[in-house]
Amino acid sequence: MRIRPGLVWLHRYVGLLILVFLILAGVSGSVLIFRTRLDALLNPTLFDVGVHGATLSPVRLADGLARGHPSWRLTKVPIRVHRGRALVFHVTAAPGKPALSFTQVFVDPHTGAVLGRRRNRPGWSRRHLVEGLFQFHQNLLLGTFGRWFMGIVASGWVISNLLGFYLTFPSLPPFWKRWRKMWGVARGTRFPRFCLDLHRAGGLWLFLGFLVLAVTSVEMNFFDELFLPAVNLTFGAPQGTLYGAPAAVHPSAMPVNFATSLKVAWQRAERRHPGWVPVFASYDPERGIYGVSFIAKGNNTYAWLGPVEYFVSANSGRITGTDDPYREGLRGIVLRSLYPLHSGRILGGPTRALVFVLGLATAVLSLTGLYVWYRRR
Repeated sequence: MRIRPGLVWLHRYVGLLILVFLILAGVSGSVLIFRTRLDALLNPTLFDVGVHGATLSPVRLADGLARGHPSWRLTKVPIRVHRGRALVFHVTAAPGKPALSFTQVFVDPHTGAVLGRRRNRPGWSRRHLVEGLFQFHQNLLLGTFGRWFMGIVASGWVISNLLGFYLTFPSLPPFWKRWRKMWGVARGTRFPRFCLDLHRAGGLWLFLGFLVLAVTSVEMNFFDELFLPAVNLTFGAPQGTLYGAPAAVHPSAMPVNFATSLKVAWQRAERRHPGWVPVFASYDPERGIYGVSFIAKGNNTYAWLGPVEYFVSANSGRITGTDDPYREGLRGIVLRSLYPLHSGRILGGPTRALVFVLGLATAVLSLTGLYVWYRRR
């Protein structure tokens, strides 16, 4: 029994079912390659500070903000200063204080002046547009249901990619001579044939890129439900917790803040990853843990497998745990490669450019597939 007609039918109608959402995800994903720059372009009063003299220590600025605003609790502090850009501090309400109307504070790194505040939530105003686009790309702004739905769409994308690749194989010999023609677009053909050639050739040339984006989409959308349990089953679950056991308070321990946690983490980082530099620090009030993240000098934050994070107890000021994918073997590589691969940050500019092209190409191939189906109907 010939199965090729059935595979053609499956490829066609899986593609039609996910087409609209695939186009939305592809185009929004391409735009989000420029997420930070777009946010700064839309909100220059928050991000742009110009260049005027030396910059102050971000962790000292953080501790100064905490002292000057006792109703705030800082939860994330940038450590690397970008030329001409404000520092973005993440805050929440301090214990016993009323909820804040904002979650981000923008500070001039040269003077320490507060430039503005905003709640980092999705919306369609200038201040919230980029976050709205980001969450729309993730879950259509529908929370967990939307995330699961987009995971199903991504699963359909994986199936459609694999079927499309297989269906380019010629059913008659000679195989290589016929298959080679599938990789090109014939010149001077009518528009319907041009669309068919573009659909097939584009899918072949970009097949691996599409497959990586599709598979990582499935894994990220079903991370806790399917992917993490599968990784633990395959490579074994880690012993204990990522943060380590709570450290006992030493009687002579000095008060721990962002500055002291950075100092403690940097001492450990110098031994394990000499020459690496800190990029941001965070504070988890529920666990009483500071986290300080380091990357190789000259890299972007999520190059390769991303940063190494050291966890420091807010009580004792001692290292309690480490998140180091470079020393965790295959398990660490598999887990931490998802976001760098999906966002194109894994190798910096070239892979980000590739993901930008893949996002737009996803929309183009979806539309050409729709046109080919319509003509044949």
